[in-house]
Amino acid sequence: MTSPVEVPALAVGDPDRRRLGMAIVVALWTAAAFVLYLWVAKEVRPLYLHEPWQDDPYDAVVSFAFFFVPLLAALCVVRAALCKRAQPLPLRRARELLIASRLMLGIAAATLAAEWISFALGVHRQDWSLTTAVVVAALVVLTAAVLTAGALVIAALRRTPGAERGPDWWSDVSAVVAEYWHPGLPLGSVLPPAMNKVIDRLAWATRNWPIAVAAAVSVVFGGLLATSQGLAENGFAPAVFSLYMSVAAASMFAFLLAAGAHLQLAGARRATAGRAWRLTDSLAAAAAAFAAALAFRVVLQPVARFVPGHGVGHLLGACALMALAAGVLVFLGETGLNIHSERHISRA
Repeated sequence: MTSPVEVPALAVGDPDRRRLGMAIVVALWTAAAFVLYLWVAKEVRPLYLHEPWQDDPYDAVVSFAFFFVPLLAALCVVRAALCKRAQPLPLRRARELLIASRLMLGIAAATLAAEWISFALGVHRQDWSLTTAVVVAALVVLTAAVLTAGALVIAALRRTPGAERGPDWWSDVSAVVAEYWHPGLPLGSVLPPAMNKVIDRLAWATRNWPIAVAAAVSVVFGGLLATSQGLAENGFAPAVFSLYMSVAAASMFAFLLAAGAHLQLAGARRATAGRAWRLTDSLAAAAAAFAAALAFRVVLQPVARFVPGHGVGHLLGACALMALAAGVLVFLGETGLNIHSERHISRA
């Protein structure tokens, strides 16, 4: 008779749990404040018109963070719901929650850094007013909050060892559905089993076809975002729709590949060693370069001259050229440096 494999966990009452929990809670509240700040600063027009970061490339960073930070926060909230004081805390769940919190705060910090750069460069200086002082004051507060939360998360992460055994992201999502969608709720006896089947299918697809799943999600995201933008602006030309959809899908694709690998949503990284891992890195770099090229389109005008035509098609062609160059460079660079080989991984 074989005994069940023990899952490494922090015991009930372990003093490290208090520091760990505080770090995650502070990170989530900081993320909520950050998203609220982005929404107010972007949607309240009297504020937006006096901000140094109202145009690309700074506004592009803000727009992407507006989706990425809430997505990571939602993942953390779902998993944090299973962290009970009266139960042992699996080390894998704790550490992966901290890693997700670090990534979430890193995106927030990069966004705030872009806003600080626009302020330091005096962008739209002619539009500055007392309103600008208000948004900059809010920027100071958010920057301090993000740095403080980041320090707490990093300190907790250093004290939390890793563990390969234990519940992963997908099993925890299923556990949340089973625990919180009780029979007393609407469809309580029908919906949880159906949702768990869907979760299992998504987990299987993500583990076996991570790039294809990321591409499908990104295309759907890009289409929905472009459609909503078109409805808000009472419609626009198909070429403009293609532009909106392309940049949204590319940015989401880069995010999903990078964040998915960082959080190991598709399973252990060792399984994607060699060419497959290099291909994933090159595709993520290409997608990020495509979105960045559109944000920095004014700076990249010399490159655009090599692309024939004009208008939106010309712009998309120039962005695609930059994406191709970035993807090829990353793939060749990692191949030349023998990165992600079995030998390289064994030394890491």
